[in-house]
Amino acid sequence: MKNVFPTMALLASLLSISGCDTAKDAGDVGRFAWRLYSCSHARGTAALRAEGCDDACVVDGDEMLADEEKSAKTDAGVGILVLCEPQGARVPTCDRVAAVYVSALGGAAPKEFTVSVTMASSTKGCDASYTARGIRK
Repeated sequence: MKNVFPTMALLASLLSISGCDTAKDAGDVGRFAWRLYSCSHARGTAALRAEGCDDACVVDGDEMLADEEKSAKTDAGVGILVLCEPQGARVPTCDRVAAVYVSALGGAAPKEFTVSVTMASSTKGCDASYTARGIRK
């Protein structure tokens, strides 16, 4: 992982977008750091980095929320979140990130997932949702 700060900001944004209080959900620094390490080393992230996602993170949003809010389950699942932050001129599309992720997992993700590509300047590249087989919803 070249620079953890953009990925940390991306993960904090994810918590905020999902309607969670970042400070409350992140818990102590150790748990947050472990989550960051885990998401940046999850299955498929090496292939995403090779495709141009210098900072790549894959997190199961449902597990993360269930872990943090054991008593407050939501009806709508968050699913898997595939986060890509390219640093260079090569910016992959959401469809390309989804295809690389699914291929790296052998043809299917464990469940539906969302891809978010954000440039280091916080400029949003794209957001898209996919079936477990990588078909755009």
